[in-house]
Amino acid sequence: MTIFRRTIFIGVLIYLTGNLGAQSFLEQYGFGQVQPEADVVGQGMGGITVLPMGLRDANFSLPASWHRARRTKLQIGLVHNGIEVDGGGSFSRDALQHFQFLAHLTNRAAVGVALRPLTRVDISFLDTTRTIIIGDNNLAYDQHRTVSGGQSALAVGYSRRINSRLSLGLALDVIFGTLAQTDTLTIFTGSEHKGDLFARLIADQRHEFSGKVMALSLLADQVGIASGLLGIQLRLPLDLTIVNHSSNSSVRAGSQSRRLEAGLPLEARLGYGFSPAPDHLLAAELGWSLLAKPDSIDLVFGNHIERIYDLRLGWSKVPVGAEKLEPGRLYYRVGFYYRRYYLSRSNNESLGEIGLTAGLGYRSLRTGHRLDLALQLGRRAAPAGIGEERFVNLSLGVTTAELWFLRPKKKWD
Repeated sequence: MTIFRRTIFIGVLIYLTGNLGAQSFLEQYGFGQVQPEADVVGQGMGGITVLPMGLRDANFSLPASWHRARRTKLQIGLVHNGIEVDGGGSFSRDALQHFQFLAHLTNRAAVGVALRPLTRVDISFLDTTRTIIIGDNNLAYDQHRTVSGGQSALAVGYSRRINSRLSLGLALDVIFGTLAQTDTLTIFTGSEHKGDLFARLIADQRHEFSGKVMALSLLADQVGIASGLLGIQLRLPLDLTIVNHSSNSSVRAGSQSRRLEAGLPLEARLGYGFSPAPDHLLAAELGWSLLAKPDSIDLVFGNHIERIYDLRLGWSKVPVGAEKLEPGRLYYRVGFYYRRYYLSRSNNESLGEIGLTAGLGYRSLRTGHRLDLALQLGRRAAPAGIGEERFVNLSLGVTTAELWFLRPKKKWD
């Protein structure tokens, strides 16, 4: 128990300190690099979010499946992101991926609370020296911008089994976060007169986000000719408010604030999985998202991801019996995914991302705790003039069984 408590403490500490060292060029789009939606288990299967990894399991990313968890559970995930840019440059990031608690109510119902980052950015832009002619003077200037911060979501959800074949889930995501932006403009004359004129203008901005998203999910059993699983999830944006606080060293009036109403993506996902053998699962998922009300989204970076399409495929092998010895207590997972996304101000330029995944899970024999690992390898395209990125994501997930908590009295209906 001590090990699991320490793991949770370390995960929360990493989240609060915000170790965000990666500076991907693609973080220029939207409000920073979008974080994985799937938990560590789903990442090992190509990032699938709308299907359980076994016919009897729960998926922490799909509220409709939460009632399948036969015990009160806590799950925490940590992720290491490594990025290499063609043409030079390598970056890394270590952060909390998700923190989730599921409370089993009955064999028909469960509730859950989750905390996870949505976007993260820690990046610097430095324009090369430019020149502007004013009268008889040639003025040169450097422009430097730094941006750090991101958005997170606190989700509260409810899962209900309607009958032996159909389950529904409802969740509300409360979005919050802050981006801090500093722009520095250094102005000077040409190199032969550099000492004649020198000025540095500094502008600071802070963007505070608050919003809500409603997630509706469905899980149907014994569907299709293979009697498989059908999973559907819709994420409906309700609102997003941005409060912008700004100050400028060249303006005596000081700071000012303004309030903007912006948009969040409307997202739909459809997945189907079936078991060719009792301990195997083959799964596929299609995803689509479209940014609603994008007019104010370009506030920070001047560009955003407008649409995303993705295909995800995965296979998993799940141990059947709880009392099996090695290797029956090991979970094996592999997957593949392909994403296509479109940028708003690049003639709707289409960029692609492709990745291969693998995962391994270990379930302890007596306590029911589980340790999961996921590895993602892939490439993502970039706009013209920016090198493509190769990335490696390594995730660690810990899931506790009910033994870690006080055992509540169950009502089995």
